[in-house]
Amino acid sequence: LGSQILPYGGGASSVGYDRSPLNIPPWPDMRCAKVMPEGKVAIDEKTEKLACPDDQLLIRVQAAGVNRLDILQVAGRYPVPQGESEVLGVEISGVVEQIGAQAHTCLQVGDHVCALVGGGGYADFCAVPPDLAMRVPDVLDCVEAAAIPEVWLTAYGALMWSARLSGADRVLIHAGASGVGTAAIQLARHVQSELRRTAAAAAAEDGPGDTADNAAPAPTQEPMVIVTAGSEEKLERCRELGATHGICYKSEDFERRVAEITDGTGVDVILDFVGGPNFQKNINSLCM
Repeated sequence: LGSQILPYGGGASSVGYDRSPLNIPPWPDMRCAKVMPEGKVAIDEKTEKLACPDDQLLIRVQAAGVNRLDILQVAGRYPVPQGESEVLGVEISGVVEQIGAQAHTCLQVGDHVCALVGGGGYADFCAVPPDLAMRVPDVLDCVEAAAIPEVWLTAYGALMWSARLSGADRVLIHAGASGVGTAAIQLARHVQSELRRTAAAAAAEDGPGDTADNAAPAPTQEPMVIVTAGSEEKLERCRELGATHGICYKSEDFERRVAEITDGTGVDVILDFVGGPNFQKNINSLCM
């Protein structure tokens, strides 16, 4: 997660998800975090409690993730989108407090959920469109769940839906020490490990010489997760999470280093947060 904010929620814990009923008395007001004109964050403890919109869910917030977007908003470099809350926070976890009369959802009052929102997450209550909320698995506590909607689903969508990552792919992840970067490292290594294990098990079951059409193909190259970051300290953290190679972009040319690491063959997948300045070097680093 990096860091979290834990608003009033009754039972929020960093060591376990308290799933007992929430015996919390009615709260006439709610607290929320707002950005002040001087660029500071203030907690307003007397904000009128949020009403549940007819087509949304009202979530009693237990934890909220801290993202770069929030930092940029505090610094005055991220204007709040039209129609969104000026309260900080775009990913939350908590309990469904109320369901709007026109909201179409399979969720029920009392369900533990995490959700992606356009703003308003740093508060005791937050309104959420039903299709942006999902139940929290029992294996996650509320703090862990608050990191799923923005960071982990971004990494998952990029690697699994867009790149269709395979067990033999070599991956280059820019900004490896960022939130999405650290999630992508772990996802890539997990997928590589699982797919290779499955292929090996299938090959062993089929036996030598098996040529069945459905036999799992054996990976032909060693998978890699190569990351870029701005310091050796960040690269070391990336290695702890599973990165196989690290490149300090402040002192090294990542295009040249990728060529060296891959013996000139390049990588199969690149996850990039930088864009324009990296574009041509990314193209040159691909296995094409």
